[in-house]
Amino acid sequence: MANHAKQVSTLKAKIELYDIENGNNIEKLKTEDLVKRYDNQQAVLSLCIHSADVSNPAKPFIVYKKWVDLVFVEFFNQGDLEKSMKLPVSILCDRETTNISKSQIGFINFVVKPTFDLLSVFVPEVKQYQENIELNISIFQKKALEEDEAKLIKKSSINKN
Repeated sequence: MANHAKQVSTLKAKIELYDIENGNNIEKLKTEDLVKRYDNQQAVLSLCIHSADVSNPAKPFIVYKKWVDLVFVEFFNQGDLEKSMKLPVSILCDRETTNISKSQIGFINFVVKPTFDLLSVFVPEVKQYQENIELNISIFQKKALEEDEAKLIKKSSINKN
């Protein structure tokens, strides 16, 4: 994740330089210059590995949601431990303040979707996964709205009493 932005910008530059689109012109990455060829191969392979690493939102919702639940059990356990040790609580690890739905919306919008959009330039067959991403973000957007409405109703009823 530390290299996400750099990786995206590097690959976007290669896409523009070699006019790669919809899986076409990929052969231009195999330049005669062996150093550039190696660099190009490593950039594309790194994108593939990074895509796999952040791929849970590209899976069917029932699978993705299970992973989200497991990740947040781990995150919240870490936050509880940090609190018990009087340490600052890491981002997304505070069960009292973290909104899981909104965190997933951000993760998809800022990491997963741009990664898969980039991957689709090289491998157009990932369209199915992009469709899952769109569906999953819409599900979490709906959940976030429902959660916000429930908070407003609760807050309203507390203020009346």
